[in-house]
Amino acid sequence: MMSQTTTSLRNRRNDLAALPGALHSEWIKAISLRSNRALILVAFIGGAATSILVGTLVNNEILYVTDVAFYWTVVSAMFAAVCGVASFTSEVQHGTLPMLLTARPSRWWLGLTKLVTTMAFGATMGIAGVAGGLAGAVLTDLPSGHAGRIPATIAWALGNTTLSAALGLGVGMIVRHGSAAISGLLIWGLVVENLLTVFLPASLVRFLPFYAGTKLLGIESDLDSAEAIANALSRPQSALVLATYAATAMVVGAILLNRRDVE
Repeated sequence: MMSQTTTSLRNRRNDLAALPGALHSEWIKAISLRSNRALILVAFIGGAATSILVGTLVNNEILYVTDVAFYWTVVSAMFAAVCGVASFTSEVQHGTLPMLLTARPSRWWLGLTKLVTTMAFGATMGIAGVAGGLAGAVLTDLPSGHAGRIPATIAWALGNTTLSAALGLGVGMIVRHGSAAISGLLIWGLVVENLLTVFLPASLVRFLPFYAGTKLLGIESDLDSAEAIANALSRPQSALVLATYAATAMVVGAILLNRRDVE
């Protein structure tokens, strides 16, 4: 009994000691992928282009930096979710998952390092998109609007992309097949949720994951119905909705990671 307890404690201590190195390794892996670097660049360029196009072409309403600079964040969040999926499914696809578990036998710690790294990358994606959006909005000489709102909106925007990345990772851990997981995520976010916003009552629509993420940006739209405005959640409440989806996906994914065969 004492030997088993000592071994258990030693394994936990070894896992804790190996955590910084594992996080560093996962981060290097994330930023070394050409696809991830390309998406960060696209996030910046897309944010700038969207602000410039909207600021230049839309003349029938007064636009402010506090809104226009964050339009692209919706797309950045989707990019972050896709990268979250790929961070796990690529290990399965390329057959590196067994090697990872050989180097780090604790599957819970593997899930934790993936989660921390993926969320950090999601925040990086959000920073790139917001930086591009702000740059484009400034270049088009848009009025700043309520400039005091910008820091808070940046924080909420990064929360959107960070939680979206965690949600994507959880979906990837559950599905394990990269193409299926990414296709399903994109179809849900770009098609299914848009249809549901039309047919479901606003009291239910507000609990959809990507819809809740969009509401973190605090952008007011003329397309919002009176019912949607009346039933709108606050930013913290919307963040809790998205975080609940991400946490649920991660818990289910972690359980399956521990129960499934790695092959």
